[in-house]
Formats: sequence, C-alpha cells, structure tokens
Amino acid sequence: MGRRVRTARRSEGPHAVVEDAPTKTALRKRKDIQPALLSIKTINNALTVLRKMLSLAQEHGIITHVPRVKLFKTAKAAFDFLSFEEAERVVAAAAPAWRAVVLVALKTGDCGKAS
Repeated sequence: MGRRVRTARRSEGPHAVVEDAPTKTALRKRKDIQPALLSIKTINNALTVLRKMLSLAQEHGIITHVPRVKLFKTAKAAFDFLSFEEAERVVAAAAPAWRAVVLVALKTGDCGKAS
C-alpha cells in the first residue's frame, strides 16, 4: 500500500478539513481502468438536472435566456405489476409502523410513481 500525502487545509481553526491525496501508484492504476459507459437514462437524468438549474438561474436573474436542453429518446420501460401473492409478501415484510402506508400505496396504485 502506498503512503497517502496530506494536502492543504480547506479552512483553519477547530473545524479544519484535511484531505488525503491519492498516491502516485493509485493514480497510475486509475489511468489503466476504462470508465463504464453511462446509460441513456443516466445521461437524461443529468440533463434534466442541468435544465432545472438553468431555469432557476434565469428565475434568479443570473442568466437572461435558458438554452434548449434536448433529452435523448428512450424506449418505454416495461411496467410489471405485483401479483396478489407478491403484494401480500410485501405487506408481511413491512415493518408494523409502515404496513398501513404500504397497503394504501398498493390499493391506490401509487407505488413508486412520481407525484
């Protein structure tokens, strides 16, 4: 194992944070590893956050115009409903304090949907 090198402090005082810099060996190993490709859904999620940040910047007067951020087209995700047996197992596995919430969600069809 390589030795870690201390870097500069972010601030002084009792709450100063000292960060460890990676060793030269760790950096060399990192160079050889190819990063995994991002899925279209992951890219769209990041673009959605960017779009919202730009809209907020316009609302606060930081920018005058929000550039168009176009999302990639994706295939509709397959939706799989729970069977009655699966729903019963979910309710049984829920903590007693959460059983009523789980039951309401199952009966109203609001499990996992964005509101």
